[in-house]
Amino acid sequence: MTEQDDLIPVGIEDGLHVYLLPRLKWRHVSAIKWEILVEKEKAGIDLPAGEIIGLLQEGYITYGVARWDLPIPLTRESVVTELLGNVERASIIAEKADELYSEQVLLPLVRMGAKSSPPTSTNGSTSPTTGSSAAPRKPSKRSSISTSPTAAIEMTSAPPDGDSSS
Repeated sequence: MTEQDDLIPVGIEDGLHVYLLPRLKWRHVSAIKWEILVEKEKAGIDLPAGEIIGLLQEGYITYGVARWDLPIPLTRESVVTELLGNVERASIIAEKADELYSEQVLLPLVRMGAKSSPPTSTNGSTSPTTGSSAAPRKPSKRSSISTSPTAAIEMTSAPPDGDSSS
């Protein structure tokens, strides 16, 4: 039984299939990891998760397709134009390729990330302490509401005795 006998068919259009390797070769796994590291270095920061996923899936398709039914020869350039250049085809293949290759490629990346992360110290409790905090704040003084009447009230109607001159 050869590697070609174990290929995984993926239907990309009516009657057209690509055939994926059941596992990537070590050099292809290394190439995908290297591509991610190079892109991260170029960016100067951590890459967003979406870009990492895109790089992974592009690598899966580039290196995972071993055969196809398309009427043109299978080359790296034709993979780029016929598969990666067609969002619908690439999405269908990437979904199956994720199932096949993600563990094989991601586990080493996670291990690399864990080794490169600086250790963090959590000596002692990370919870707030209760005995050494500052004195509680005093409540502010309540505002006073005056109940005394206003000093000047002006009469607008005539006094009851009829005298309008005051």
